[in-house]
Amino acid sequence: GRSSVFYQMITSSAIAGATYNISVLSSASGKSPASCRVYLTTSVQSRNLSAQPASNFPVQSIAVNGTFGTAGIWVAFLAQYTAKAADAGKPLYINLESNHNNFNAEAAFDRVNGTVCRPPPTTTTTKKPTTITTKKLTT
Repeated sequence: GRSSVFYQMITSSAIAGATYNISVLSSASGKSPASCRVYLTTSVQSRNLSAQPASNFPVQSIAVNGTFGTAGIWVAFLAQYTAKAADAGKPLYINLESNHNNFNAEAAFDRVNGTVCRPPPTTTTTKKPTTITTKKLTT
């Protein structure tokens, strides 16, 4: 098969607890369906697709019909990942993967949009020290 994956860094420094959301439209052209996936990784994807998806839910392969492109039909994808403490300060990548061969279509991607929902700020309160004054009793 001739599969391809396109990746792009979405942040060079992930924030622990932040949720990264990516929405993408996908379609296909050709005579049969194409299988595609959209997901995030914490490292650059390799040629043999060995970098595991970083996701809040299982990453599914979605078939986009080969007639979608000529019919103007696009399928919406959402990739979502909440960065772990171990991800803090490391880059995150979006991956647009198209699995195809000589007999099926190639997936096309459009309107890639992303948002980041940062974790609420943590506040610390410092108690003011209490001073106790004692008076010496006189007798």
